[in-house]
Amino acid sequence: MGWPTWRGATQDALYGPAGFFRREVPADHFRTSVHASDLFAGAVERLAAACGAHTVVDIGAGRGELLTALLARDPSFGLVGVEVAARPTGLSEQIAWTAALPDGLDHVLVLANEWLDDVPVDVVEVDDDGVPRILHVEPTTGVERFGPIPSGRDVEWLARWWPLDGLEGGARAEIGHPRDEAWASVVRSVRRGVLVAVDYCHLREARPLFGTLAGYRQGRMVTPVPDGSCDVTAHVALDACAAAGIAAGATVTVLATQRLALRALGVDASLPPRALARKDPPGYVAALSMSSHAAELLDPAGLGGFGWLVQTVGGAALPEALRHLPPADAIAAALDGGTGDRLGPIRAESQDPVGGVDVDHAGLEHPRLGVVDHPVRDDDHDVALGHQPGGGSVDADDTGAAFTGDGIGRQARAIGDIDDVHLFAGEEVSGSE
Repeated sequence: MGWPTWRGATQDALYGPAGFFRREVPADHFRTSVHASDLFAGAVERLAAACGAHTVVDIGAGRGELLTALLARDPSFGLVGVEVAARPTGLSEQIAWTAALPDGLDHVLVLANEWLDDVPVDVVEVDDDGVPRILHVEPTTGVERFGPIPSGRDVEWLARWWPLDGLEGGARAEIGHPRDEAWASVVRSVRRGVLVAVDYCHLREARPLFGTLAGYRQGRMVTPVPDGSCDVTAHVALDACAAAGIAAGATVTVLATQRLALRALGVDASLPPRALARKDPPGYVAALSMSSHAAELLDPAGLGGFGWLVQTVGGAALPEALRHLPPADAIAAALDGGTGDRLGPIRAESQDPVGGVDVDHAGLEHPRLGVVDHPVRDDDHDVALGHQPGGGSVDADDTGAAFTGDGIGRQARAIGDIDDVHLFAGEEVSGSE
């Protein structure tokens, strides 16, 4: 098998004939916003209606969880799942299933929720002489060794989107042009519609110093080994994908945090009035649970810190709810200017944490705008009620972090300030299903 690059090894491990995503049920290994709460499906439904979409396409559809939820909410939508795995047993016949995105999509909402992070990329590391080198990996162990100096498209992409000039040995980057190309192909497949990519991300002005390559298995972060036993993932340079979408024909672009986008689409983590507890105790508990679910989706240190890239194609209008997101001139600059009139925001709110320390790395992670350090993906089922943007299997008797030194994400954590109020003040809470 030799020593392929990370891109080649990950492609085989995830999408080969016996690849991870052909063989495994994604929800057995990680949880996305779709699994966290049905409120996410509700927001997607409202977005689709506001877009005037006739069809909703889910790229990286897992086992059809989002599409099944949308069907229950509004059976009038055409629903298409795009996934390399075979059609799930028991999936409604009203949901179409395909391994490749169709061309010529019209009046459509295309959603790619945590898809781009699983598009394989090569990894480059600065050696002890200060020279960036492509890394090769032994697929059965994950052991790495230096390969050649980047050239061609790789070096061009790094220079524009993730420059490594002057950085110390050990600094790393993931070369994101395969994701740019993947997103551009989605844009080109749509005749008229709205496209949304949701992912954990970073921006050019604050790339993580040591990269973000990670493995996940059964809700736990593990050493990334491209042998098909785990998901191998890395955060997305979503600003680069935005530029690729514009070059492919997108006419309007918004780049925001999930916290801002879902709030604009009506997800609200406000607590129910206390008077309801006396008047209707079961109703109060239900409303409190709903607030907890919303808080998880909006948590700026978790799912709420994910990036939303929204682009329109073919004259489709940006939904009214998303037009009011505040502007961010920094994005126009990051995209080389000249497109500022087509760009919306990505920004962290004043109270949102934007950085973190990872003890698995030798240095401090750079503060990042609206970015989480590790994705919120877990499979927590052991705690009946609470707020959990974090990781690994949760033991009801031990709500501490599964990885106490990890960067933000995939771990149990204390609730902080959610929507300007404390949802469960002072409690250490670990999971909501």
